[in-house]
Amino acid sequence: MAYRSQIRGEFIRRYSECKAAYLETSWRMIHERDVKHRALNTEFGYPEPDGSFGIGCKSSVDQEYKRRYDEIESRFRKPYDDQLPALHRWALENSMSVYECLLMDDIWDDDLKALAKLSTMEEDWQFQPIIAKARFMVARWKEEHVVGEIQRRVKIESSHFHYAAARCRNLLGLKPWDLAAQKAIFDYGKEWKSALEFAFGSLTAA
Repeated sequence: MAYRSQIRGEFIRRYSECKAAYLETSWRMIHERDVKHRALNTEFGYPEPDGSFGIGCKSSVDQEYKRRYDEIESRFRKPYDDQLPALHRWALENSMSVYECLLMDDIWDDDLKALAKLSTMEEDWQFQPIIAKARFMVARWKEEHVVGEIQRRVKIESSHFHYAAARCRNLLGLKPWDLAAQKAIFDYGKEWKSALEFAFGSLTAA
């Protein structure tokens, strides 16, 4: 794998830890906000049709209620919205490569954890992380779909790589004249499509 050195095991492990912390913090903020909104609806007597008290805004006419509802929302919104950019800032500050960026793109949390675990199992990062990600993806599809549908999804995933490439260029701030990075994106795309085909072939050969 020509670009194996562009995917660092230590980076994957630390990214996995940071993303887990980001998710935990984000869900905690959502829970705390929802508790406060539900308590406000209870206090002002704005129940749901079934008599329970939910978290949605129930009045734009009751000015005191609306003021307090919006105050709760704004208190949590900015810290919540900053969680993902903070994760991206960490990745950039730790010199995330094009290959690392694309490997982390749109990856399931369980697959990220599995990659992090795999990175500790062989010396010098000898396993192939791109193939591993493809295998995880195909294995998940296998749990719910027949072979024909899995094949269709493999083709869709391959044809949609340009979306991942665009997200990578945006996140890394790449310009058209960053030729080495643009070539790395092209090369990764070829490896990713080959990995998907290999994972599907392994599935059908089993």
